[in-house]
Amino acid sequence: MAILIIMAKVSNYSRNRIEILHKQGLHPAEIRKALKHEGLLVSFSSITRIIKKLSLTGSVANLSRSGRPQKLSTEAKTFVD
Repeated sequence: MAILIIMAKVSNYSRNRIEILHKQGLHPAEIRKALKHEGLLVSFSSITRIIKKLSLTGSVANLSRSGRPQKLSTEAKTFVD
Protein backbone atom coordinates (compact mmCIF):
# COMPACT_ATOMS: atom_id res chain seq x y z
CA MET A 1 0.00 0.00 0.00
CA ALA A 2 1.52 3.29 -1.12
CA ILE A 3 0.90 6.55 0.67
CA LEU A 4 0.76 9.66 -1.47
CA ILE A 5 1.76 12.89 0.23
CA ILE A 6 0.94 16.09 -1.59
CA MET A 7 2.84 19.15 -0.48
CA ALA A 8 1.05 22.47 -0.80
CA LYS A 9 2.71 25.70 -1.82
CA VAL A 10 5.29 26.96 0.60
CA SER A 11 3.81 29.84 2.59
CA ASN A 12 5.40 33.28 2.65
CA TYR A 13 6.14 32.81 6.35
CA SER A 14 8.06 29.59 5.62
CA ARG A 15 9.92 31.27 2.77
CA ASN A 16 10.99 34.10 5.07
CA ARG A 17 12.07 31.63 7.78
CA ILE A 18 14.15 29.75 5.20
CA GLU A 19 15.78 33.03 4.16
CA ILE A 20 16.57 33.96 7.77
CA LEU A 21 17.96 30.53 8.64
CA HIS A 22 20.04 30.46 5.45
CA LYS A 23 21.53 33.87 6.27
CA GLN A 24 22.47 32.47 9.70
CA GLY A 25 24.63 29.94 7.88
CA LEU A 26 22.50 26.81 8.22
CA HIS A 27 22.60 24.14 5.52
CA PRO A 28 19.35 22.94 3.88
CA ALA A 29 19.16 19.79 6.03
CA GLU A 30 19.56 21.86 9.19
CA ILE A 31 16.94 24.32 7.93
CA ARG A 32 14.53 21.43 7.36
CA LYS A 33 15.07 20.16 10.91
CA ALA A 34 14.56 23.64 12.36
CA LEU A 35 11.34 24.14 10.40
CA LYS A 36 10.09 20.70 11.39
CA HIS A 37 10.78 21.58 15.03
CA GLU A 38 8.63 24.72 14.53
CA GLY A 39 5.82 22.60 13.05
CA LEU A 40 6.39 23.65 9.44
CA LEU A 41 6.64 20.82 6.94
CA VAL A 42 8.74 21.83 3.95
CA SER A 43 10.44 19.34 1.66
CA PHE A 44 14.20 19.34 1.23
CA SER A 45 13.88 20.04 -2.51
CA SER A 46 11.64 23.06 -1.83
CA ILE A 47 14.20 24.45 0.59
CA THR A 48 17.03 24.07 -1.92
CA ARG A 49 14.90 25.66 -4.66
CA ILE A 50 14.06 28.64 -2.44
CA ILE A 51 17.75 29.08 -1.51
CA LYS A 52 18.70 28.96 -5.20
CA LYS A 53 16.00 31.53 -5.99
CA LEU A 54 17.33 33.73 -3.17
CA SER A 55 20.84 33.63 -4.60
CA LEU A 56 19.65 34.38 -8.16
CA THR A 57 17.05 37.09 -7.53
CA GLY A 58 17.84 38.30 -4.01
CA SER A 59 14.26 37.63 -2.93
CA VAL A 60 12.14 34.65 -1.93
CA ALA A 61 8.88 36.19 -3.20
CA ASN A 62 6.94 34.58 -6.03
CA LEU A 63 7.69 36.14 -9.40
CA SER A 64 4.91 37.53 -11.57
CA ARG A 65 3.59 35.08 -14.09
CA SER A 66 3.07 35.54 -17.76
CA GLY A 67 -0.26 34.99 -19.41
CA ARG A 68 -3.51 36.62 -20.29
CA PRO A 69 -4.41 39.67 -18.19
CA GLN A 70 -7.53 39.47 -16.06
CA LYS A 71 -10.66 41.07 -17.52
CA LEU A 72 -11.67 42.80 -14.30
CA SER A 73 -9.46 45.09 -12.28
CA THR A 74 -9.33 44.74 -8.49
CA GLU A 75 -11.51 47.86 -8.16
CA ALA A 76 -14.15 46.33 -10.43
CA LYS A 77 -14.05 43.06 -8.46
CA THR A 78 -14.62 44.88 -5.19
CA PHE A 79 -17.49 46.83 -6.75
CA VAL A 80 -19.14 43.59 -7.90
CA ASP A 81 -18.74 42.01 -4.46
